[in-house]
Amino acid sequence: MVLVEVTRRRQILVGLPALLIGAGATAACDAPRPGLVPERGPRGPRRSARTATVDRDPVGALDDVDPAVRWAFAEDGFAPLPEAGPGDWLHAHAESPQSFATFTIEGPNRPTAERRTLLVARLGWGDAARASATSTTPTMDEIVAYLGAFFTLPVATIDVQLDRAALEPRTQDGREQLRTTAILDALEPQVPDHAYAMLAVTPDDLYPGPEWNFVFGMARLHRRVGVFSLARYGEGDAAVQRGLAVLSHEAGHMFGISHCVHYACLMNGFNSREELDRTPMHLCRVCLRKLHAVVGFDPGTRYRAVRERLVAAGVREEVAWIEGRLAGVRG
Repeated sequence: MVLVEVTRRRQILVGLPALLIGAGATAACDAPRPGLVPERGPRGPRRSARTATVDRDPVGALDDVDPAVRWAFAEDGFAPLPEAGPGDWLHAHAESPQSFATFTIEGPNRPTAERRTLLVARLGWGDAARASATSTTPTMDEIVAYLGAFFTLPVATIDVQLDRAALEPRTQDGREQLRTTAILDALEPQVPDHAYAMLAVTPDDLYPGPEWNFVFGMARLHRRVGVFSLARYGEGDAAVQRGLAVLSHEAGHMFGISHCVHYACLMNGFNSREELDRTPMHLCRVCLRKLHAVVGFDPGTRYRAVRERLVAAGVREEVAWIEGRLAGVRG
């Protein structure tokens, strides 16, 4: 299940209850979990995207955007947000729209000349048995290359050693799991000064609290930390695609981007692996403008770099979408 908790600490959960993996298993997502349902925050009252009236043009005025790159934020080519059906995230949970103007007001972290590196922290990779279980999900080389292309920032890796007993391990359905909040609490004081953000990548399964079966990952919007698990993506090329999608979704939250309710978008919430498979791997025009405002990049160059990484990963459908997007762009 994907869940947004809007509190003073602003955390994003990305995950999936085990009973929702199979087709038609929808009952659990209709019951809110105490303390984890979305609350009122700086974006105003909760509203379901199925009925909410969002900004007329949430991408905002483009007067201050270089005319040479305004094409990237035009509406053509972006699919509308699908109607949520039973079992889907927006069918059960309210989301407040985050327009570009709201995003700016919320004050996202911005890279600086001294703090521009996305740091990927290998957590638990010393255990060969656990690491080998992730052989069909993205490799560390694929993770580093894709993050660099997607976010247009330098990416580096480090190994982190945390006291496993302090990470509140438990066993669920025969799997040992680590608690996401304990990991993030331990990571926060370890973020180096040169790092824009630090994302821990682990072969371990994760859970955020006792009422959850598991989650794919979790990030804190303004604390510059996140954790991402490689444990739940299946096998083959589909597993690599799912892993890269959740990886970039999770990292996107560390740039201050909340769940999107404007278009079909990588930053949509998803409530099952099936819903994840229906979610595009690209940012919509609204979320792309948010990332562009924070990082600054040439959209055409970025699209080409992402396409190169997706070709290498065998993700054909998303490659076709990017090529269509670039069809009218020169240079």
